[in-house]
Amino acid sequence: MNSNDDYISPEKKEAIPEDHSIQDDDGIPVLTEILSTLPDLVDSTQNETAWEELEQRLSERILKRVEERIQFVLEEIIQQNLAASVQKMTGTLVSEIQKDLQSTLDVVVTHAVTDELHRLRKKESSSENNHFKITEKNEPESSGRTENQ
Repeated sequence: MNSNDDYISPEKKEAIPEDHSIQDDDGIPVLTEILSTLPDLVDSTQNETAWEELEQRLSERILKRVEERIQFVLEEIIQQNLAASVQKMTGTLVSEIQKDLQSTLDVVVTHAVTDELHRLRKKESSSENNHFKITEKNEPESSGRTENQ
């Protein structure tokens, strides 16, 4: 076949039905189809870049809002847990302080009572010694009189 065979003569062209066109052949692109897709490719590249930029801005904005919300929620949870922990530790600390204070008071009172009892016993024994001394002094006189009588 030569290149002239690609040309369709007017007679043969009339034999082709009107509803059939050269463009209907899917295997062979027509020049107008090729040229019309080139701007679409440029537009799609520009649109893709624009979409990527939009996606990036939206992602950043959403991440910022999510981060702020997470930070708020975390602070709230930490405050609640910290308050509960501080309350529990305060209760435990108060209980331990009360026990230690009670123990200290018991020791102090025990020492004070012991010291006072010791002082009283010492005073009593001193008093008894004095009484014995007085009694001893009085006894020989009375015993001496008895003997003299």
